[in-house]
Amino acid sequence: MTARRILLLIGLGCFVAAAAGGLVPLSAEGSSCGTAFVPSDEAAVDDWTTALTEGRGGAAEAACASLRSVVAVPIAMLAAVGCVPLVAAWSLSRPPESRSTSTQHPPSD
Repeated sequence: MTARRILLLIGLGCFVAAAAGGLVPLSAEGSSCGTAFVPSDEAAVDDWTTALTEGRGGAAEAACASLRSVVAVPIAMLAAVGCVPLVAAWSLSRPPESRSTSTQHPPSD
């Protein structure tokens, strides 16, 4: 297995793990919070109902916002880390002539 393929597998693995982590449903204080990047309306409805019946509100929605931000940061970082091996694999896939930074001039007679 070449270095390029290994880098591609690592980069794609990071992206797949980030996508899977971003799709996992979250819950806090007994209410659904949606996913890491897409909030659920259920938390807001639970807060409104709780505020009317028990005189307090905002706890579930605040807990969901906090939980989503705690989960979203590592997932975003994992996706960003996946970019590094993909860029390296792209760099390795280019022909060696285009990778060199020095300009080579033909010998003059």
